Amino acid sequence: MTQPNVAAVGAVSGQVAPGFEPVRQAFADNFSQRDELGAATTMFYQGRKVVDLWGGIAEASSSAPWHEDTLVLAYSLSKGMTGLACAVAVSKGLFRYDDKVIDIWPEFGVQGKQAITVRELLSEQAGLAAMD
Repeated sequence: MTQPNVAAVGAVSGQVAPGFEPVRQAFADNFSQRDELGAATTMFYQGRKVVDLWGGIAEASSSAPWHEDTLVLAYSLSKGMTGLACAVAVSKGLFRYDDKVIDIWPEFGVQGKQAITVRELLSEQAGLAAMD
């Protein structure tokens, strides 16, 4: 992977493999054109890391810079992949959206969750508590 031209992309650090330079530019554009405060991304292609970028600030109150190992909370990160995986499973007849979750994952059915369907779980209508 090549080192980025930091002067050309502002506060972006990290590396991109040859041919993936437009990803670095799009990432930098988030800061210069879209008011992004701080972010990081890593991408793999054919089993090889081709993009590993970070930039901006990690904490608005202190303007602390984003580092390669900055810890963040990730909200809704897996929803898209979970939805896609479930859609594939439904298309293959492995289960139906109206099946109870406990038919697929018996351990889920504790503390009053026995009747929740896959549809309710995926659409966030199951009434499960979220941590604030």
